[in-house]
Formats: sequence, C-alpha cells, structure tokens
Amino acid sequence: MPEKLSEAADDYDITSDASWNDLDILSTHTEYEGLEVFAESGAIAGEDLTAPGVVHVTLNYGSKSDEGFATSESFPAIVHFTADPEKKTVEIVSLEIDTSSFYGDGDGDSPDIDDTSSA
Repeated sequence: MPEKLSEAADDYDITSDASWNDLDILSTHTEYEGLEVFAESGAIAGEDLTAPGVVHVTLNYGSKSDEGFATSESFPAIVHFTADPEKKTVEIVSLEIDTSSFYGDGDGDSPDIDDTSSA
C-alpha cells in the first residue's frame, strides 16, 4: 500500500483542499511543487488512517511588472486517507499543514524533541 499512497499523493489536487489557503496566504503567488508522503510511518486509529508528509511549494513575491523574489519552502503535513485493501486503492481525504515555521514562532502543534521545560 505505500506505493499506492505515493501515487495518490501525485494525483491529489492540493489546491482543492481546505489547507491550501494556509499555503496560499504565504506569498503573492504560491506554486504547488509536490507532496511527499512517508507511508511507512503511517498510523491507523480506528477508521482514521494518517501518514506524515511534506508539502513542497515555491513562494513568489512581487508583481508581474517587477522582478520579484521566489523561494522554495517545505512544510510538514499530516495526510488523512482511506484505503480499500480489496480493491487495492488509496485516496487522500485531507491534509493538515503546519506553516508555523514560516512565522518563526516555534509554537506549532508538533512537540519539539529538544524542548525541555524546567519548573
């Protein structure tokens, strides 16, 4: 099934996902480059199937009349999907994309392994 999830990632229209807005607001024109899914690290919790992933984009700043600036960025994601083992199909249902690194606040939902608190 990992290959099927990778194929589903290649075919997924991220711009139709609700999470696209989180990426689109980061620049004047955000271009989708790809979705990388780590199916081997996927998890099953009841009927919820998830796998970690990374969304690759190009952030473009400026208008078409000036030269502007472009930079490539990658953001961690949780990929929610369904699988039908009998039909050997996998379909991505939605994404959760963590753009907190863009803002530099370090207050993302993912705990930092090196984050140690002392009381």
